[in-house]
Amino acid sequence: MIEVLQSADPEQVNMATATAIYAAVGAASLVESQVVDPASVDEATIQQLLDTYVPIAVDQAISWAQSVDPSTVPAAWNTVNFACEEEPYTCPRKDYCSFGAEPVLCVINECGQGPCPSCPWPLNNLVFKAWCVYGCGRGDKYVGAAFRLITRFPSRLGEFTCLPFVKR
Repeated sequence: MIEVLQSADPEQVNMATATAIYAAVGAASLVESQVVDPASVDEATIQQLLDTYVPIAVDQAISWAQSVDPSTVPAAWNTVNFACEEEPYTCPRKDYCSFGAEPVLCVINECGQGPCPSCPWPLNNLVFKAWCVYGCGRGDKYVGAAFRLITRFPSRLGEFTCLPFVKR
């Protein structure tokens, strides 16, 4: 999979990664906007909020990706970022998505703790300590991206959401 990321079209990887970051930060921000007292919120409430707001954030991210000029997306995320496995992020190195019939391997290629440059909302880290973004491929083909929100709850890694590559 490392080779898939490194050999994929950099513009395609940039756009898919930026879209996943936009969706991750959007979902986290939407969830956190519903939390009045972070100290009193429980895992079940966060899961319910994620179930509600992740699809909305993904739709917003896809709309954004279809409207932005790819040349304005500055970063080159076509490598695996093993630093994301360490504190403060603690992202798992890999996970799997179902893009079609069989599972697709996804490996970590970006992480962060706050808002993203393209995102129109803040992220206050009330419930989530980090976001993790993955590049996904099958064989030698890059097929999309995924994200995971790392919660402040020690027993949960957070939601893993897959986004197929959005063709323009």
